[in-house]
Amino acid sequence: MKTVLVFVACILFVQALTDEQKEKLKKHRSECLTETKVDEQLVNKLKGGD
Repeated sequence: MKTVLVFVACILFVQALTDEQKEKLKKHRSECLTETKVDEQLVNKLKGGD
């Protein structure tokens, strides 16, 4: 039961990100992809669970 509550709390926290925080995350992701020279399509597939 505690696990479910923690999971729900995490979901609510992620949804509560401000637009500024979301933009910073996008910028950081872009910089990381550029630095590591990883295939962005591969990252998207992994993120999607493929």
